[in-house]
Amino acid sequence: MTQDQYIKELREKEEATIADIARRLGICWSTAKKYADEPGDFTEKPKQHRKQPVLEPVREIIDGWLEEDQNRHKKHRHSANRIYNRLKRENQYQGSYETIRDYVRRRKQELQEANQAKSDQFVRLEHPCGEAQVDFGSFKALDPTTHAVKTLHHLVVAFPHSNARYARILPAQNSECLFFGLTEIFQEIGGVPPFILFDNLTPVVKEIVSRSERKLTDAFLDFCRRFGFAYLFAAPGAGEEKGSVENAVGYIRRNFLVPELTITDYDAANAQLQQQLQEDRKSLHYQEQIPIQELWKDDAAVLLPLPEVPYAPVRSLQRTVNKYGEIKIGKEIYHIPKAHVKQTVFVQLFWDTVHVYDSYGDQELATLPRAYVQKTEAIDWRATLAVYRNKPRGIEQASHLQALPQSIKAFLLPQELSERRQRVQAVIALLETYELDMVQRILEKAAAYDVTSLDELRMLGELLHAVDTQPPLQEPWSPLNTVDWNPNLGTYDALTPGRRSS
Repeated sequence: MTQDQYIKELREKEEATIADIARRLGICWSTAKKYADEPGDFTEKPKQHRKQPVLEPVREIIDGWLEEDQNRHKKHRHSANRIYNRLKRENQYQGSYETIRDYVRRRKQELQEANQAKSDQFVRLEHPCGEAQVDFGSFKALDPTTHAVKTLHHLVVAFPHSNARYARILPAQNSECLFFGLTEIFQEIGGVPPFILFDNLTPVVKEIVSRSERKLTDAFLDFCRRFGFAYLFAAPGAGEEKGSVENAVGYIRRNFLVPELTITDYDAANAQLQQQLQEDRKSLHYQEQIPIQELWKDDAAVLLPLPEVPYAPVRSLQRTVNKYGEIKIGKEIYHIPKAHVKQTVFVQLFWDTVHVYDSYGDQELATLPRAYVQKTEAIDWRATLAVYRNKPRGIEQASHLQALPQSIKAFLLPQELSERRQRVQAVIALLETYELDMVQRILEKAAAYDVTSLDELRMLGELLHAVDTQPPLQEPWSPLNTVDWNPNLGTYDALTPGRRSS
Protein backbone atom coordinates (compact mmCIF):
# COMPACT_ATOMS: atom_id res chain seq x y z
CA MET A 1 0.00 0.00 0.00
CA THR A 2 1.42 3.41 -1.00
CA GLN A 3 1.49 6.32 1.40
CA ASP A 4 -1.24 8.23 -0.44
CA GLN A 5 -3.51 5.18 -0.26
CA TYR A 6 -2.73 4.83 3.45
CA ILE A 7 -3.65 8.49 4.04
CA LYS A 8 -6.97 7.96 2.27
CA GLU A 9 -7.66 4.85 4.39
CA LEU A 10 -6.89 6.66 7.65
CA ARG A 11 -9.28 9.43 6.69
CA GLU A 12 -12.17 7.29 5.49
CA LYS A 13 -11.99 4.14 7.61
CA GLU A 14 -10.50 5.41 10.87
CA GLU A 15 -11.99 8.93 10.55
CA ALA A 16 -8.68 10.50 11.54
CA THR A 17 -8.35 14.29 11.44
CA ILE A 18 -5.96 16.01 9.01
CA ALA A 19 -3.77 17.12 11.94
CA ASP A 20 -3.68 13.57 13.34
CA ILE A 21 -2.67 12.12 9.95
CA ALA A 22 0.07 14.72 9.52
CA ARG A 23 1.40 14.01 13.02
CA ARG A 24 1.33 10.21 12.64
CA LEU A 25 3.05 10.15 9.24
CA GLY A 26 5.40 13.09 9.83
CA ILE A 27 4.16 15.12 6.83
CA CYS A 28 2.92 18.68 6.53
CA TRP A 29 -0.77 19.56 6.99
CA SER A 30 -1.32 20.58 3.37
CA THR A 31 0.02 17.29 2.01
CA ALA A 32 -2.21 15.33 4.38
CA LYS A 33 -5.16 17.46 3.30
CA LYS A 34 -4.43 16.94 -0.39
CA TYR A 35 -4.46 13.14 -0.28
CA ALA A 36 -7.09 12.73 2.46
CA ASP A 37 -9.97 14.75 1.01
CA GLU A 38 -9.26 15.20 -2.71
CA PRO A 39 -10.20 12.38 -5.09
CA GLY A 40 -7.19 10.58 -6.55
CA ASP A 41 -6.44 7.83 -8.99
CA PHE A 42 -4.50 5.16 -7.16
CA THR A 43 -4.63 2.52 -9.85
CA GLU A 44 -1.27 1.10 -10.76
CA LYS A 45 -0.04 2.56 -14.03
CA PRO A 46 2.04 0.53 -16.46
CA LYS A 47 5.71 1.29 -16.42
CA GLN A 48 6.93 3.46 -19.25
CA HIS A 49 10.22 2.37 -20.74
CA ARG A 50 12.37 5.09 -22.20
CA LYS A 51 13.44 4.43 -25.75
CA GLN A 52 17.05 3.41 -26.10
CA PRO A 53 18.05 3.86 -29.75
CA VAL A 54 21.58 2.56 -29.16
CA LEU A 55 20.31 -0.65 -27.51
CA GLU A 56 17.43 -1.42 -29.90
CA PRO A 57 19.57 -2.84 -32.78
CA VAL A 58 21.24 -5.38 -30.47
CA ARG A 59 18.33 -6.18 -28.12
CA GLU A 60 17.29 -9.34 -29.98
CA ILE A 61 20.91 -10.51 -30.18
CA ILE A 62 21.26 -10.20 -26.39
CA ASP A 63 17.95 -11.99 -25.85
CA GLY A 64 19.09 -14.86 -28.05
CA TRP A 65 22.36 -15.27 -26.16
CA LEU A 66 20.61 -15.23 -22.80
CA GLU A 67 17.98 -17.75 -23.86
CA GLU A 68 20.68 -20.07 -25.20
CA ASP A 69 22.37 -19.80 -21.81
CA GLN A 70 19.34 -21.42 -20.19
CA ASN A 71 20.53 -24.77 -21.61
CA ARG A 72 24.06 -24.32 -20.26
CA HIS A 73 25.49 -24.85 -16.79
CA LYS A 74 25.48 -21.59 -14.84
CA LYS A 75 29.28 -21.53 -14.82
CA HIS A 76 29.31 -21.35 -18.63
CA ARG A 77 26.78 -18.55 -19.15
CA HIS A 78 27.39 -15.03 -20.43
CA SER A 79 28.15 -12.29 -17.96
CA ALA A 80 27.12 -8.71 -18.72
CA ASN A 81 30.76 -7.80 -19.33
CA ARG A 82 31.19 -10.70 -21.80
CA ILE A 83 28.07 -9.63 -23.71
CA TYR A 84 29.30 -6.02 -23.84
CA ASN A 85 32.72 -7.08 -25.24
CA ARG A 86 31.15 -9.35 -27.85
CA LEU A 87 28.77 -6.62 -28.97
CA LYS A 88 31.65 -4.18 -29.39
CA ARG A 89 33.74 -6.68 -31.34
CA GLU A 90 31.06 -8.44 -33.42
CA ASN A 91 28.33 -5.79 -33.80
CA GLN A 92 30.22 -2.47 -33.50
CA TYR A 93 28.14 -1.49 -30.47
CA GLN A 94 28.77 2.18 -29.54
CA GLY A 95 26.77 2.40 -26.32
CA SER A 96 27.90 2.28 -22.69
CA TYR A 97 28.57 -0.77 -20.55
CA GLU A 98 26.01 0.43 -17.96
CA THR A 99 23.21 0.21 -20.54
CA ILE A 100 24.09 -3.42 -21.34
CA ARG A 101 24.54 -4.28 -17.66
CA ASP A 102 21.10 -2.96 -16.66
CA TYR A 103 19.35 -4.67 -19.56
CA VAL A 104 21.07 -8.03 -18.98
CA ARG A 105 20.18 -7.91 -15.28
CA ARG A 106 16.52 -7.23 -16.09
CA ARG A 107 16.28 -9.93 -18.78
CA LYS A 108 17.96 -12.56 -16.59
CA GLN A 109 15.44 -11.80 -13.86
CA GLU A 110 12.55 -12.13 -16.33
CA LEU A 111 13.88 -15.45 -17.64
CA GLN A 112 14.36 -16.78 -14.12
CA GLU A 113 10.79 -15.86 -13.16
CA ALA A 114 9.46 -17.50 -16.34
CA ASN A 115 11.36 -20.73 -15.64
CA GLN A 116 10.17 -20.71 -12.04
CA ALA A 117 6.56 -20.35 -13.18
CA LYS A 118 6.98 -23.38 -15.44
CA SER A 119 8.54 -25.48 -12.70
CA ASP A 120 5.74 -24.57 -10.29
CA GLN A 121 3.14 -26.23 -12.51
CA PHE A 122 2.48 -29.69 -11.09
CA VAL A 123 0.75 -32.66 -12.63
CA ARG A 124 -1.40 -34.77 -10.35
CA LEU A 125 0.23 -38.19 -10.10
CA GLU A 126 -1.81 -41.39 -10.11
CA HIS A 127 -0.58 -44.16 -7.82
CA PRO A 128 -1.71 -47.71 -8.65
CA CYS A 129 -2.26 -50.28 -5.92
CA GLY A 130 0.91 -51.85 -4.64
CA GLU A 131 3.24 -49.03 -5.66
CA ALA A 132 5.75 -48.18 -2.91
CA GLN A 133 8.22 -45.36 -2.28
CA VAL A 134 11.43 -45.76 -0.26
CA ASP A 135 13.65 -43.21 1.44
CA PHE A 136 15.80 -42.67 4.53
CA GLY A 137 15.24 -40.06 7.24
CA SER A 138 17.38 -39.09 10.20
CA PHE A 139 16.59 -38.23 13.81
CA LYS A 140 18.33 -37.54 17.12
CA ALA A 141 18.70 -40.14 19.86
CA LEU A 142 20.36 -40.15 23.27
CA ASP A 143 23.55 -42.14 23.76
CA PRO A 144 23.87 -43.12 27.45
CA THR A 145 27.45 -44.38 26.95
CA THR A 146 28.85 -41.05 25.69
CA HIS A 147 26.19 -38.86 27.41
CA ALA A 148 25.62 -37.12 24.06
CA VAL A 149 23.08 -36.90 21.23
CA LYS A 150 23.75 -39.09 18.19
CA THR A 151 22.19 -39.18 14.74
CA LEU A 152 20.33 -42.36 13.75
CA HIS A 153 18.22 -43.15 10.68
CA HIS A 154 14.79 -44.53 9.90
CA LEU A 155 14.09 -46.34 6.65
CA VAL A 156 10.55 -45.66 5.44
CA VAL A 157 8.42 -47.55 2.91
CA ALA A 158 5.25 -45.63 2.00
CA PHE A 159 2.33 -46.80 -0.13
CA PRO A 160 0.73 -43.71 -1.79
CA HIS A 161 -2.52 -45.46 -2.70
CA SER A 162 -3.49 -46.29 0.89
CA ASN A 163 -1.08 -43.95 2.73
CA ALA A 164 0.17 -46.96 4.74
CA ARG A 165 3.62 -46.45 6.25
CA TYR A 166 6.22 -48.93 7.45
CA ALA A 167 9.61 -48.14 8.97
CA ARG A 168 12.73 -49.52 10.64
CA ILE A 169 15.22 -47.72 12.88
CA LEU A 170 18.80 -48.32 11.71
CA PRO A 171 22.26 -47.06 12.67
CA ALA A 172 23.37 -46.01 9.17
CA GLN A 173 22.35 -45.58 5.51
CA ASN A 174 24.72 -48.17 4.06
CA SER A 175 23.74 -51.07 1.79
CA GLU A 176 23.58 -53.63 4.62
CA CYS A 177 21.13 -51.47 6.61
CA LEU A 178 19.04 -50.63 3.53
CA PHE A 179 18.62 -54.23 2.37
CA PHE A 180 18.12 -55.54 5.91
CA GLY A 181 15.43 -52.93 6.58
CA LEU A 182 13.62 -53.64 3.31
CA THR A 183 13.77 -57.40 3.93
CA GLU A 184 12.29 -56.92 7.40
CA ILE A 185 9.47 -54.74 6.04
CA PHE A 186 8.72 -57.19 3.21
CA GLN A 187 8.38 -59.96 5.79
CA GLU A 188 6.13 -57.75 7.93
CA ILE A 189 3.72 -57.00 5.07
CA GLY A 190 3.86 -60.58 3.79
CA GLY A 191 5.05 -59.81 0.26
CA VAL A 192 7.03 -57.59 -2.07
CA PRO A 193 5.70 -54.40 -3.73
CA PRO A 194 5.62 -54.99 -7.51
CA PHE A 195 6.92 -51.48 -8.19
CA ILE A 196 9.18 -49.30 -5.98
CA LEU A 197 10.25 -45.68 -6.46
CA PHE A 198 13.64 -44.93 -4.87
CA ASP A 199 15.48 -41.78 -4.07
CA ASN A 200 19.03 -41.64 -5.43
CA LEU A 201 20.52 -43.39 -2.41
CA THR A 202 24.27 -44.04 -2.34
CA PRO A 203 23.90 -47.82 -1.68
CA VAL A 204 21.74 -48.04 -4.81
CA VAL A 205 23.01 -45.49 -7.36
CA LYS A 206 26.67 -45.32 -8.35
CA GLU A 207 26.19 -42.49 -10.84
CA ILE A 208 23.35 -40.31 -12.14
CA VAL A 209 23.91 -40.35 -15.91
CA SER A 210 20.83 -38.33 -16.85
CA ARG A 211 17.39 -37.53 -15.55
CA SER A 212 16.19 -41.02 -16.49
CA GLU A 213 19.39 -43.10 -16.50
CA ARG A 214 21.35 -44.45 -13.52
CA LYS A 215 24.38 -46.65 -13.00
CA LEU A 216 23.35 -49.03 -10.23
CA THR A 217 25.41 -50.91 -7.67
CA ASP A 218 25.88 -54.66 -8.05
CA ALA A 219 24.45 -55.22 -4.57
CA PHE A 220 21.19 -53.46 -5.49
CA LEU A 221 20.84 -55.36 -8.77
CA ASP A 222 21.32 -58.64 -6.89
CA PHE A 223 18.69 -57.56 -4.33
CA CYS A 224 16.23 -56.78 -7.14
CA ARG A 225 16.80 -60.17 -8.78
CA ARG A 226 16.12 -61.98 -5.53
CA PHE A 227 12.82 -60.18 -4.80
CA GLY A 228 11.64 -59.53 -8.37
CA PHE A 229 10.29 -55.97 -8.09
CA ALA A 230 10.49 -53.25 -10.75
CA TYR A 231 12.22 -49.99 -9.79
CA LEU A 232 12.29 -46.35 -10.79
CA PHE A 233 14.24 -43.37 -9.46
CA ALA A 234 13.11 -39.86 -8.65
CA ALA A 235 14.76 -37.07 -10.62
CA PRO A 236 17.39 -35.11 -8.65
CA GLY A 237 15.72 -32.26 -6.79
CA ALA A 238 12.22 -33.40 -7.80
CA GLY A 239 10.75 -33.94 -4.35
CA GLU A 240 7.19 -33.91 -5.69
CA GLU A 241 7.83 -37.23 -7.45
CA LYS A 242 8.29 -38.98 -4.10
CA GLY A 243 6.09 -36.73 -1.99
CA SER A 244 4.36 -39.64 -0.25
CA VAL A 245 7.53 -41.05 1.31
CA GLU A 246 8.95 -37.60 2.08
CA ASN A 247 5.78 -36.77 4.01
CA ALA A 248 5.97 -40.15 5.75
CA VAL A 249 9.60 -39.57 6.81
CA GLY A 250 8.67 -36.29 8.50
CA TYR A 251 5.41 -37.68 9.92
CA ILE A 252 7.15 -40.63 11.60
CA ARG A 253 9.90 -38.42 13.00
CA ARG A 254 7.49 -35.87 14.47
CA ASN A 255 5.00 -38.35 15.90
CA PHE A 256 7.12 -41.27 17.11
CA LEU A 257 10.78 -40.19 17.37
CA VAL A 258 10.44 -36.90 19.27
CA PRO A 259 11.68 -36.11 21.88
CA GLU A 260 15.01 -37.92 21.72
CA LEU A 261 14.73 -41.64 22.43
CA THR A 262 17.36 -43.68 24.26
CA ILE A 263 18.04 -46.55 21.86
CA THR A 264 20.36 -49.32 23.01
CA ASP A 265 18.48 -52.28 21.50
CA TYR A 266 17.39 -51.87 17.87
CA ASP A 267 15.10 -54.91 18.01
CA ALA A 268 13.16 -53.47 20.95
CA ALA A 269 13.01 -49.99 19.40
CA ASN A 270 11.72 -51.37 16.09
CA ALA A 271 9.14 -53.55 17.82
CA GLN A 272 7.78 -50.46 19.55
CA LEU A 273 7.77 -48.41 16.33
CA GLN A 274 6.08 -51.26 14.47
CA GLN A 275 3.29 -51.34 17.06
CA GLN A 276 2.84 -47.56 16.89
CA LEU A 277 2.56 -47.59 13.09
CA GLN A 278 0.08 -50.45 13.25
CA GLU A 279 -2.13 -48.32 15.52
CA ASP A 280 -1.63 -45.34 13.21
CA ARG A 281 -3.01 -47.28 10.25
CA LYS A 282 -6.36 -47.42 12.03
CA SER A 283 -6.75 -43.67 11.42
CA LEU A 284 -8.73 -42.28 8.47
CA HIS A 285 -7.18 -41.57 5.10
CA TYR A 286 -6.76 -37.79 4.72
CA GLN A 287 -8.79 -37.71 1.49
CA GLU A 288 -10.94 -40.84 1.29
CA GLN A 289 -12.04 -40.72 4.95
CA ILE A 290 -11.69 -44.51 5.12
CA PRO A 291 -9.38 -46.28 7.61
CA ILE A 292 -5.94 -46.69 6.09
CA GLN A 293 -5.86 -50.36 7.06
CA GLU A 294 -8.94 -50.92 4.86
CA LEU A 295 -7.33 -49.20 1.86
CA TRP A 296 -4.15 -51.18 2.54
CA LYS A 297 -5.99 -54.38 1.63
CA ASP A 298 -6.00 -53.20 -2.01
CA ASP A 299 -2.20 -52.77 -1.87
CA ALA A 300 -1.69 -56.12 -0.11
CA ALA A 301 -3.74 -57.95 -2.73
CA VAL A 302 -1.20 -57.24 -5.50
CA LEU A 303 2.02 -57.92 -3.56
CA LEU A 304 4.51 -60.34 -5.06
CA PRO A 305 5.31 -63.48 -3.04
CA LEU A 306 8.41 -63.59 -0.87
CA PRO A 307 11.34 -65.66 -2.21
CA GLU A 308 11.43 -69.26 -1.02
CA VAL A 309 15.07 -69.02 0.07
CA PRO A 310 15.53 -66.56 2.99
CA TYR A 311 17.77 -63.62 2.17
CA ALA A 312 20.44 -62.30 4.56
CA PRO A 313 22.01 -59.01 3.41
CA VAL A 314 25.77 -59.35 3.67
CA ARG A 315 28.78 -57.70 2.04
CA SER A 316 32.04 -59.63 1.60
CA LEU A 317 35.50 -58.11 1.34
CA GLN A 318 39.16 -58.67 2.14
CA ARG A 319 41.38 -56.68 4.47
CA THR A 320 45.01 -56.81 5.62
CA VAL A 321 45.77 -56.73 9.35
CA ASN A 322 47.96 -53.78 10.36
CA LYS A 323 50.80 -53.76 12.90
CA TYR A 324 48.32 -53.14 15.74
CA GLY A 325 46.32 -56.27 14.94
CA GLU A 326 43.47 -54.21 13.45
CA ILE A 327 41.52 -53.97 10.22
CA LYS A 328 39.78 -50.84 8.94
CA ILE A 329 36.45 -50.82 7.13
CA GLY A 330 35.59 -47.28 6.09
CA LYS A 331 35.91 -45.29 9.30
CA GLU A 332 35.34 -48.34 11.46
CA ILE A 333 38.32 -50.04 13.18
CA TYR A 334 38.22 -53.62 14.51
CA HIS A 335 40.84 -55.40 16.63
CA ILE A 336 41.40 -59.06 15.67
CA PRO A 337 43.38 -60.75 18.52
CA LYS A 338 43.85 -64.07 16.70
CA ALA A 339 45.23 -62.52 13.50
CA HIS A 340 48.88 -61.77 12.88
CA VAL A 341 50.45 -58.70 11.28
CA LYS A 342 50.01 -58.40 7.48
CA GLN A 343 47.64 -61.36 7.41
CA THR A 344 44.94 -61.18 4.74
CA VAL A 345 41.51 -61.87 6.21
CA PHE A 346 38.08 -62.52 4.70
CA VAL A 347 35.32 -60.30 6.16
CA GLN A 348 31.54 -60.64 6.06
CA LEU A 349 29.66 -57.45 6.94
CA PHE A 350 26.12 -57.70 8.26
CA TRP A 351 24.16 -54.65 9.39
CA ASP A 352 24.89 -55.38 13.06
CA THR A 353 27.88 -57.76 13.16
CA VAL A 354 31.27 -58.31 11.53
CA HIS A 355 32.53 -61.86 10.93
CA VAL A 356 36.27 -62.23 10.28
CA TYR A 357 37.79 -65.42 8.78
CA ASP A 358 41.18 -66.44 7.51
CA SER A 359 41.94 -65.82 3.85
CA TYR A 360 40.33 -69.15 2.85
CA GLY A 361 37.17 -68.59 4.86
CA ASP A 362 37.70 -71.80 6.82
CA GLN A 363 38.62 -70.60 10.32
CA GLU A 364 36.58 -67.91 12.06
CA LEU A 365 38.93 -65.45 13.79
CA ALA A 366 36.38 -63.11 15.37
CA THR A 367 32.71 -62.12 15.50
CA LEU A 368 32.34 -58.49 16.55
CA PRO A 369 29.47 -56.01 16.88
CA ARG A 370 29.38 -53.48 14.05
CA ALA A 371 31.18 -50.34 15.26
CA TYR A 372 29.34 -47.53 13.52
CA VAL A 373 31.00 -44.12 13.56
CA GLN A 374 27.98 -41.86 14.05
CA LYS A 375 27.70 -38.12 14.19
CA THR A 376 27.32 -36.96 17.79
CA GLU A 377 26.52 -33.65 19.41
CA ALA A 378 27.50 -32.72 22.95
CA ILE A 379 24.62 -31.78 25.25
CA ASP A 380 24.86 -28.41 26.99
CA TRP A 381 24.05 -29.79 30.43
CA ARG A 382 24.11 -26.42 32.17
CA ALA A 383 21.48 -25.02 29.80
CA THR A 384 19.45 -28.24 29.95
CA LEU A 385 19.36 -28.34 33.76
CA ALA A 386 18.73 -24.59 33.99
CA VAL A 387 15.28 -25.22 32.47
CA TYR A 388 14.35 -27.25 35.58
CA ARG A 389 15.95 -24.97 38.16
CA ASN A 390 12.52 -23.56 38.99
CA LYS A 391 10.55 -26.58 37.73
CA PRO A 392 11.88 -29.39 39.94
CA ARG A 393 8.85 -31.60 39.40
CA GLY A 394 9.30 -31.60 35.61
CA ILE A 395 12.83 -32.93 35.68
CA GLU A 396 11.49 -36.47 36.14
CA GLN A 397 10.13 -36.30 32.58
CA ALA A 398 13.16 -34.58 31.01
CA SER A 399 14.22 -36.58 27.95
CA HIS A 400 17.90 -35.62 28.21
CA LEU A 401 18.00 -36.88 31.80
CA GLN A 402 18.14 -40.42 30.44
CA ALA A 403 21.61 -39.74 29.02
CA LEU A 404 23.06 -38.70 32.39
CA PRO A 405 25.18 -41.12 34.46
CA GLN A 406 23.19 -43.01 37.09
CA SER A 407 24.95 -41.28 40.01
CA ILE A 408 23.92 -37.83 38.74
CA LYS A 409 20.33 -38.94 38.05
CA ALA A 410 20.04 -40.35 41.57
CA PHE A 411 21.43 -37.15 43.06
CA LEU A 412 18.95 -34.95 41.14
CA LEU A 413 15.80 -36.86 42.10
CA PRO A 414 15.16 -36.73 45.86
CA GLN A 415 11.54 -36.85 46.95
CA GLU A 416 11.52 -33.37 48.52
CA LEU A 417 11.00 -30.75 45.79
CA SER A 418 12.81 -27.98 47.65
CA GLU A 419 15.82 -30.26 48.09
CA ARG A 420 15.62 -31.21 44.42
CA ARG A 421 15.77 -27.54 43.42
CA GLN A 422 18.93 -27.03 45.51
CA ARG A 423 20.57 -30.10 44.02
CA VAL A 424 19.85 -28.98 40.46
CA GLN A 425 21.50 -25.66 41.29
CA ALA A 426 24.46 -27.50 42.83
CA VAL A 427 25.04 -29.64 39.73
CA ILE A 428 24.84 -26.54 37.49
CA ALA A 429 27.46 -24.86 39.70
CA LEU A 430 29.75 -27.91 39.51
CA LEU A 431 29.43 -28.00 35.71
CA GLU A 432 30.74 -24.44 35.58
CA THR A 433 34.07 -25.76 36.92
CA TYR A 434 34.27 -29.45 35.97
CA GLU A 435 33.47 -31.69 33.01
CA LEU A 436 30.61 -34.19 33.28
CA ASP A 437 32.92 -37.13 34.06
CA MET A 438 34.42 -35.31 37.05
CA VAL A 439 30.95 -34.29 38.30
CA GLN A 440 30.00 -37.98 38.12
CA ARG A 441 33.01 -38.92 40.28
CA ILE A 442 32.22 -36.14 42.77
CA LEU A 443 28.63 -37.29 43.21
CA GLU A 444 29.68 -40.93 43.57
CA LYS A 445 31.96 -39.88 46.45
CA ALA A 446 29.20 -37.66 47.83
CA ALA A 447 26.79 -40.63 47.92
CA ALA A 448 29.34 -42.66 49.90
CA TYR A 449 29.78 -39.87 52.48
CA ASP A 450 26.11 -38.72 52.41
CA VAL A 451 27.12 -35.23 51.26
CA THR A 452 24.68 -32.93 49.42
CA SER A 453 25.58 -29.27 50.06
CA LEU A 454 27.37 -27.30 47.34
CA ASP A 455 30.30 -26.33 49.61
CA GLU A 456 30.96 -29.94 50.53
CA LEU A 457 30.67 -31.02 46.90
CA ARG A 458 33.18 -28.39 45.85
CA MET A 459 35.56 -29.61 48.57
CA LEU A 460 35.28 -33.15 47.23
CA GLY A 461 35.97 -31.84 43.74
CA GLU A 462 39.13 -30.09 44.89
CA LEU A 463 40.35 -33.25 46.64
CA LEU A 464 39.74 -35.40 43.55
CA HIS A 465 41.38 -32.83 41.32
CA ALA A 466 44.41 -32.72 43.63
CA VAL A 467 44.72 -36.51 43.49
CA ASP A 468 44.58 -36.45 39.69
CA THR A 469 47.16 -33.68 39.31
CA GLN A 470 49.57 -34.40 42.17
CA PRO A 471 52.84 -35.92 40.90
CA PRO A 472 54.04 -39.17 42.53
CA LEU A 473 56.10 -38.77 45.69
CA GLN A 474 59.85 -39.05 45.24
CA GLU A 475 61.35 -41.22 48.01
CA PRO A 476 65.13 -41.59 47.37
CA TRP A 477 66.14 -43.30 50.63
CA SER A 478 65.00 -46.90 50.11
CA PRO A 479 67.56 -49.25 48.51
CA LEU A 480 66.84 -49.83 44.82
CA ASN A 481 66.56 -53.58 45.25
CA THR A 482 63.63 -53.13 47.68
CA VAL A 483 61.60 -50.49 45.75
CA ASP A 484 59.62 -53.03 43.72
CA TRP A 485 59.86 -55.85 46.26
CA ASN A 486 56.57 -57.67 46.80
CA PRO A 487 57.18 -60.44 49.33
CA ASN A 488 54.94 -63.49 49.48
CA LEU A 489 53.34 -63.44 52.93
CA GLY A 490 51.78 -66.86 52.55
CA THR A 491 54.59 -68.45 54.61
CA TYR A 492 53.72 -66.26 57.58
CA ASP A 493 50.03 -67.09 57.21
CA ALA A 494 50.92 -70.78 57.53
CA LEU A 495 52.74 -70.10 60.82
CA THR A 496 49.70 -68.33 62.30
CA PRO A 497 46.57 -70.39 61.51
CA GLY A 498 43.33 -68.45 61.64
CA ARG A 499 44.99 -65.08 60.91
CA ARG A 500 45.79 -63.32 57.66
CA SER A 501 48.72 -61.07 56.99
CA SER A 502 47.88 -57.59 55.79
